[in-house]
Amino acid sequence: MEPKEMLRDMYDKVLTAADLKAICKSRGFSSEEVASTALFETVFLSEKGLSSAISSLTQDEIVLLHILKLINDSVDVTFFKYLYADQESDSDSWRYQSFASQYKDIFKNVRTSLMRKGVLLIAEGHDSWRTTKLERWQFDFPEEFHQFLTSPFESARTCDTRGKDRGTILRRKIKQVITGTQIPKESLGYDLELSNGKLHIGVHEFRTKYLKKWQIESWKQSALPERGYREEVVSPIQLVTYALSQLNRNEWILPDELSSLWRILYTEEEAPDSQTICETGWKWGYLSKQKLQGKSYYRPAETLDASTVTPESYQTVQGDGTVELDLEKVPYETLEVLAQIATMTVVDSRLQISPDLIATGNAPLNVRNHPQTQWLKHNSALFRAVLEKVDENWGKIIIHDNLMVARVSDIGLMVKLQQSFHDHKKVIPLAKEFIAFPCEAFPAIRSFVERSGYVIKTVNDVNTGGQNSRE
Repeated sequence: MEPKEMLRDMYDKVLTAADLKAICKSRGFSSEEVASTALFETVFLSEKGLSSAISSLTQDEIVLLHILKLINDSVDVTFFKYLYADQESDSDSWRYQSFASQYKDIFKNVRTSLMRKGVLLIAEGHDSWRTTKLERWQFDFPEEFHQFLTSPFESARTCDTRGKDRGTILRRKIKQVITGTQIPKESLGYDLELSNGKLHIGVHEFRTKYLKKWQIESWKQSALPERGYREEVVSPIQLVTYALSQLNRNEWILPDELSSLWRILYTEEEAPDSQTICETGWKWGYLSKQKLQGKSYYRPAETLDASTVTPESYQTVQGDGTVELDLEKVPYETLEVLAQIATMTVVDSRLQISPDLIATGNAPLNVRNHPQTQWLKHNSALFRAVLEKVDENWGKIIIHDNLMVARVSDIGLMVKLQQSFHDHKKVIPLAKEFIAFPCEAFPAIRSFVERSGYVIKTVNDVNTGGQNSRE
C-alpha cells in the first residue's frame, strides 16, 4: 500500500478522536488543520512538529525508526515484538496463545508510543490469508520523515586521529587478476580474471559495486558463520553498514553500541556478537579501527579517492602507446572506468591496457569524458587515435534494437504501406526504397503485403549466423 493511501485510510478508518488529539499535541497541529482528509494529509507529511515529536522518543524507538527507514517498506505488528513485549513473551505459555492475545498489548504500545506521536502510519492491509484485523495492520515510516531522524548512536566518540585501515585486503583482491591467488575464507564466486581482454569479477564485468559486494559477503561469511538471523527483515551486516553510515565525520563507536540494533530484532540469546562483527569488518577492510584508552573503536574505512592521487603515480605510458597500471595504487573507481574502454593483458606479471574501439564507442558519455579517459587521450598516442575516432563519429551511427528493415521497390506498395500504417507510426520511411518498423508489426505488414499480391523475400544476416533476417 502506498504511503498516501495508507494516510487516507488511517484518517478515514483508523484514527479515533483521542488519536487525533494526541497527534495534534505531539506535532503542534491545530484542530482546523486536521478537519478533513485532504488537510490532514498535507500537514501530516509536512515537517511541522517532526523534530520535537522525534526528540520525545526513546533511543530504542529512534533506532527502530532507522531500521524502518532502511527497510523502506511497511511491516506488521510482529516487527515490534522485541521492543514492546514484556518478558513473558519468551515463555511457553505465551507461544501457545492466540495471535490476538500475543500482540494486543504490543499493538497498544505502538499506537501510544509511535502512532499518536505522529511519526508512524497505520492502515489495514488487504492480505486475505491474514484472518484477523490485528494481523492485517500495516505500519510505515514515511520517506518524508527520514531526514529528521537523529543518530542511532547515543555515545559516538569524536576523534580527529586517523584509524588503522586494512585496505590491503582490497589490494590483494585487485591483484588477483595477476596472481590468481585465493584469499583465505573469502566469499566464492567473485574471482578477478581476464576474459577476452576484459576484466571480470565473477560473472560480471568489473565494477566497484561488485568489489564492495564481495567485501561485504566475505565479511558476513566470517562474522556470521552458519547462523540464521531475521534476514527476512534485514541482515545484521546490512544493518551495521547502514547504522555506521549515519556517523558524522570523525565519529567512532564501541562494538557494544550496536546492541541497540539487536534489541529491536532479536532476543538477547539470539543477538549477533558485536565484537566479532566489528573485528571481522575491519579484517575485510570495510571498517577502520583505532584504540583509545585500551578500547577498540570503529567506523567505516576511508576509500581511495581518485582526486587524491595523480594519474602519473599509478600508470606509465609505454613506447607503443599501451599503458601499464600499478595495481598497488590505482583507485578502484579509475579501474572501473578503464575496464569500460580498454583491453587488458598481463605482461611479465604486470597489467597493461590498450584502447578498445568498440567498447569506447559504447561507453557512456560520463566515462568518455572522465578525467582518466582524458588523461589517456593527452598522454598516449594509441588511446588518442581511438578516442578522436570515436568523437569524430559520435552520433552518426544509431543502432536500434527490436527493429526490422524492408526494401520496397514498388512505389505503389510503398505508398500503401505508409498510408495504412501511418496512424500507428509503425512504418517509418528511410532513404530511397527502404522502410523500418518494429518487429511486432511484422505479422500485420506481412499479411497486408500478401493480400496486395506481392511476394516477400527474406535475406539472412550472415554476420549473425542467420539468426536475424531482413525482410
